[in-house]
Amino acid sequence: MDFPNGDKRLFSQKEAAIYLGISYWMLRDLIFRGEIPCVRMKRRVLLDLVDLDAYIDKSKIHHNP
Repeated sequence: MDFPNGDKRLFSQKEAAIYLGISYWMLRDLIFRGEIPCVRMKRRVLLDLVDLDAYIDKSKIHHNP
């Protein structure tokens, strides 16, 4: 699988917020509400690029002509 950022698949919360173009606190809220899944590795909370892209896709609004 090719990732737009090279070989990196897991992002820190700050990196994920930048990727989505939202604030760190808005991202934390989305994680807390279960809208974006996270990966917990001991004390670290990471976000999968695949899940971030899926969130973007499901958030798109399509207007019918």
